Amino acid sequence: MNRMFFVIGNPRSGTTLLRLMLNNHPEVTVPPECGFAMWLHEIYVNTDFSDMTSIDDFLEKLSTVKKIETWKINLAELKTFLIKNQPKNYQEIVPLIYRHYANSINNHPKWLGDKNNFYISYIETIKKLLPDSKQIYIVRDGRDVACSYKDLASKKYDSIYAPNLPSEIKEIATEWLNNNRLIKHEVDNGALLIRYEDLLHSPEVELNKVCEVLGLTYSSQLLNYHINNRIQEQEPKEFLQWKSKTLSPPDQGNIGKYRNILTKEEIQTFECIAGELLEEFGYSRVA
Repeated sequence: MNRMFFVIGNPRSGTTLLRLMLNNHPEVTVPPECGFAMWLHEIYVNTDFSDMTSIDDFLEKLSTVKKIETWKINLAELKTFLIKNQPKNYQEIVPLIYRHYANSINNHPKWLGDKNNFYISYIETIKKLLPDSKQIYIVRDGRDVACSYKDLASKKYDSIYAPNLPSEIKEIATEWLNNNRLIKHEVDNGALLIRYEDLLHSPEVELNKVCEVLGLTYSSQLLNYHINNRIQEQEPKEFLQWKSKTLSPPDQGNIGKYRNILTKEEIQTFECIAGELLEEFGYSRVA
């Protein structure tokens, strides 16, 4: 059974933290981010995979997808796995890629997860493609998100995977507003929302909510994500230049840091653009 869930949120909102926590549940596998499911969707959504040439073509395309190399998949073994499982269409082949990844690291989970920030623009596509999947949304105070965006913009990274995010407060606020409006719509319709701040303050409470949605028993292993990440490199080293905090326990010092980092004018600008939605998510205005 290939049941899937998706962790979705604006960049720098704790999606990687939540991915790593959930990946440490004994009945869950969430690979490192690689957006092949949506990147290849338009090409293969109507493909008949009962034809072997289609599988060969798909695997050739898959091998060129950015970040798939961090999964360290053996394509010959994947091909054998797909032939054995005989997917008929794209809806069936997508979960099988995640299943093969899990098997390759000796995991046989009940749930397969995916975390990609850009999927926030593909929510309806995901639900249509995998109607039995679950979506778990995470939101973070946009003003702290702005601090993270600006910090990234001030640094030089030599990784080809380095994020390219806005650095001007108006652009950041507008992006945060647009992305989180989509999340608010889903939450208003019953989807699970985790606030980043609550995840840091009360991780067991918030993770129990996720486990309940997935029909899983809570495991204390979820809180050992930073230990297992150091030992097992669950977050690829290629990403750690800007995700080094995943090697440490949750840091509540990340909450409300905008008060000491952003200027009064920047806070006012952000709140002017996105203040109403900040309040809807429980974040008070200060300017």
